[in-house]
Amino acid sequence: FKTRKSIGGTEMQYPYLKYFITIADCMSLSKAAQQIHISQQGLSSYLRRLEDYYQAELFVRKPVFALTPEGKLLLEKAKIIDESFEQLEEIFRMKDDDPIISVGVVSSALRYYTEKQLLSIFHAQYPNTLVRFVDTTPNDIAFGVIDNIYDFGCTNVMQPQKALSYERLFTQEFLLVVSDSTLREIKGDTLCLDELKKGVDLGDFLDIPYFGYPNSYVVTKLLHNYCEQEKKTLITRLENPTAEATMQMVMSNKGFTLLVADRLPLFQNHAGSYSQPFYSFPIKSPTLEVPYYLVSKKDRPHPSHTRELMSLTRRLLSAP
Repeated sequence: FKTRKSIGGTEMQYPYLKYFITIADCMSLSKAAQQIHISQQGLSSYLRRLEDYYQAELFVRKPVFALTPEGKLLLEKAKIIDESFEQLEEIFRMKDDDPIISVGVVSSALRYYTEKQLLSIFHAQYPNTLVRFVDTTPNDIAFGVIDNIYDFGCTNVMQPQKALSYERLFTQEFLLVVSDSTLREIKGDTLCLDELKKGVDLGDFLDIPYFGYPNSYVVTKLLHNYCEQEKKTLITRLENPTAEATMQMVMSNKGFTLLVADRLPLFQNHAGSYSQPFYSFPIKSPTLEVPYYLVSKKDRPHPSHTRELMSLTRRLLSAP
């Protein structure tokens, strides 16, 4: 190989080799991209940069996708490097006096840690242990746990990997929240609150000018699939509006919102200064339920304080 120090001023990073190993194992860019949960275009870009870095073609593309001799050599060495990184991480993280636990979380799961008072219970037992939460993407959590960057994670996307174990913790259920005036404008003489309380169809509300919902990969995907299947359109979406903006939008009759059930009391407090009532209904179509999982690396030994935090997470976040 003719190597050079950097690409665009940035030194080659270890994750490029992890992605390269995945491509070689799948022997397909599309399958590897699905497994890593990034776009095929993004993975192709990674591969081009890796080949540029080593100034060597690592795969032939035609007539079939296959490793070149240089690619075979890199794969052999990359697997050795990958194994060495994992061994080093385990050696340094096995010490019981290590004061830091790193946990990869999605932001909505992070809220459950604080609201369930999990950390206060943990710190009563381990006052000198620092818990470091990293608010990040499900993809980063999965590979961060595999690469020992995170001791474990809490995510709302299951990304099956042979090295990972997923334990279901809880499920977020969404409610549709709309003001009395807006609801009566839509339903008119057909309004029957008893029926709506059994569940509503999101499609019946899509003509309302504004629609707010949490900016979540899972929710966005569920809504996208629903609109494609039903051939419906969300007119104006407000992704991840603040609680104040959501409340004002609904109570001023400008739109409706989707709200996780545990956020309803907070919404009620904010809306108390308005004179008109509002309603919250369960959603029967589409099914908007987001499961959350504790993700950990199979067969990875953990020090006692990490095992205790994982145990508390299972116990408290799985509780009703």
